[in-house]
Amino acid sequence: MRCGTGEKAIGAIYCANTLGAIAGVLLAVHLLLPLVGVRGVILTGAGIHISLGLSRLAARGWRQPAHILAISAGVAVFALTATFGALDPLRVASGVYRTGIARLPVNSQVIYLHDGKTATVTLHESAGRVTIATNGKPDAGVQMGPGEAGEDEATMVLAAAIPLSLQPGAKRVANIGFGSGVTTHTLLASPELQHLDTIEIEPSMVDAAHLGFGGRIHNVFEDPRSHVVYEDAKTFFAASHEPYDLIVSEPSNPWVSGVASLFSDEFYGRMVQYLRPDGYFVQWVQIYETDIGVVASILKALSRHFGAYAIYTLNESDMLIVATPAAALSPPSERFLEWPMMRAELDRIGVQSLADLQMRLIGDNRTLGPLFREVPVPANSDFFPFVDLNAPRLRFMGANAFALPRLTRVSIPVLDLLRADNVVGPTAMPSEHSKLPRHALVRHALALRRALSSGRLDELDTMSAVYVLLLRTSATQCADPHVQDTWRMAARNVSAMTASYLSPTELADVSSNIRSMPCYRESGPHRAWADLLAAVAARNAAEMVSIGDRLLETTSSLSTDERTYLTTVVAAGYIRLGQLAQARDLLVAQWDGLDHRGELALSLSELRALAQADSQPSFAHGRAGDASAHGS
Repeated sequence: MRCGTGEKAIGAIYCANTLGAIAGVLLAVHLLLPLVGVRGVILTGAGIHISLGLSRLAARGWRQPAHILAISAGVAVFALTATFGALDPLRVASGVYRTGIARLPVNSQVIYLHDGKTATVTLHESAGRVTIATNGKPDAGVQMGPGEAGEDEATMVLAAAIPLSLQPGAKRVANIGFGSGVTTHTLLASPELQHLDTIEIEPSMVDAAHLGFGGRIHNVFEDPRSHVVYEDAKTFFAASHEPYDLIVSEPSNPWVSGVASLFSDEFYGRMVQYLRPDGYFVQWVQIYETDIGVVASILKALSRHFGAYAIYTLNESDMLIVATPAAALSPPSERFLEWPMMRAELDRIGVQSLADLQMRLIGDNRTLGPLFREVPVPANSDFFPFVDLNAPRLRFMGANAFALPRLTRVSIPVLDLLRADNVVGPTAMPSEHSKLPRHALVRHALALRRALSSGRLDELDTMSAVYVLLLRTSATQCADPHVQDTWRMAARNVSAMTASYLSPTELADVSSNIRSMPCYRESGPHRAWADLLAAVAARNAAEMVSIGDRLLETTSSLSTDERTYLTTVVAAGYIRLGQLAQARDLLVAQWDGLDHRGELALSLSELRALAQADSQPSFAHGRAGDASAHGS
C-alpha cells in the first residue's frame, strides 16, 4: 500500500463514487432526459468518458503517434455519431423486446416521441388507429378515424361504466393512470360527479394523449371537475385527506418494472383507507402474458382488505375487478344509461343495456374466491413480490389466463347455477358493434332457436345446419344404435350452443323441439340424455342430479368426454341444491377419469373448490326444481 493511503482513502473513494452516482441519476432523470432525451444522455455520457480519457493521456504526455491516433479516432466517431446518429422513430416505437419485430409497419407514422423522466412515450397512427405506448409497449389504442372501436376502447370505457353502474351517485373519484384519457373522459359523463383526480407519474403521457386523442377527450382538459396530478399514486394518496367514493386503478402491465407494487397487499390496504365505507375500488388486470397463479396472487392480496368483489371480462385479454369494503356489492342500476355522453360511449362499443354488462360477469368472491384460494401461490406483497418475480417470466413464456373469461361460454351454464341474482327476461340481440365473443355466441344461439322452430336453415352455418337435420332423423333410422348415437351427439351439440346463452323460457322451446323429434320417442340412453339436456336448459338442479347420476351409474361405456360432462352437470346440481358433501364425494370418485384439459377443466376446479369449502355457499338454494329464480 502506498504511503498516505489506507481506510480513510478507501472511504473517501466510496463516498465520492456514491455522491457521483446520486448526482448522475438526478442530473440524467430531472435535467438531461427531459431536455435532450435518451440519445442526448448517451452522447453526454460518451463525451464525459472521452474527456476523462483525454485528461489521462494529457497527464502522461500524448504526443506519441499511438496516442494521437486513438484521440483522433475517438473524437471522430463521437462527432459522426452526434451529427448523423439519428434514431429511427419507427424502431424506437416498435417494442421489439415484446414482438421480435424491430420496426413498426411502413404504413405507420410516429407523431409523438419524447423521453420523459420515467419512460419513452410514443404516439403512432396506422389506418386511423392511434396508439400510445411507453418504452414501445402499447398502453392504449383508439380509432380516431372512420371505423369501429377496438378492444382497448371497450376496456377503457367499461373501466368507468361498470363501477358507475354499481355506484351511479359517486361524487369524488380518483383514476390511477392516464393512458389515453378515455377512462377519465367516460367518468366525466356522470352528472353526479363533483371532483375527479387523475394521477399520472409521467407528464409526457398526458402531453401525448392530448395530442393524439384530444378530439375525443377534450373534456378531460376543459371540465372544471377534472384535475390531472403528476405524482406517484402512493405518494398522492398518502397526502390525501378526503376519502373517495370510487378509485379506478389502471396501471401498466404488472411485468413492467415498478408496476407490480400497485397490485400488492400493502397497496390494497392503503386504498381501503382512502375509500368511503360504501365506496368502490376498481382494478384492471391483464390476462395475457400471465397465468391464473398471478391472478390468484393479486386476488388473495386484494380480498384481505375488501368485503366483496366481482370479476368482469372486458374482452379476451383484459378483466376488471370491482371491490368494496362493504359486505356485499350493490345491485347494478340503470341510471348510468340515462347520461347522454355515457350512452354515446357505450353505443360505440356495443353495450346497449344493463344486461350487456351483466353478461360480462365471470363471478364473485362467493363463486370464484374458493377457486383462487386453492391455487398454491402467496398473496402478492411488497415484501414477498410474487407478481414482480413471476410476471416477466410468464410474459416471455407467452402464458395466459384466458380460461377465466371462457367460463362465461362453456357448454354447461355453471355460472347461472352458481348465481341466484340473474335477471330473467328475453335475450336481447347483442349489438353488431360488440367484439365480445360471448355476444357472437348469443347471436348464434338465437338463430339456432329460430331454425329449430321454423325449419329454416338459412341463418345457420353449415355445421349447425347439419345438427338440426340430424335431429330430424326418422324413427325408422333411429332403430339403428349407431344412428341413435349420432342423434344424441347432435342434441348435445345443440345444447352446447344454446344452454349458456338463452333464458330458461327460450331454452324450453329448444328442448321441446328436440324431444318432439322421432328419435326421442324410442326408448334408450339417448332419451335419458335428451331429458338431461332439458333439465340443464331449465336450470332444474334436482332433475340434473337424478338423471345425471343414473347415467353415470348405468351406462357402462362412457367416453371421457361424456363422463366429464355428466360429472360437471351433477356436481353443479348438487352445489346448487346446497348438497356439498354429495358434490365432493362425486368429484373425488370421478376425478381421475375426467378430461382436465378441455373446456370444462376450470369449471371442474371451481366446483371442487366450492364443494370443499368450509361452509355452505350463500348462493345455494334448496328449491330443486325452481327455474324461475335463474336467468340466462
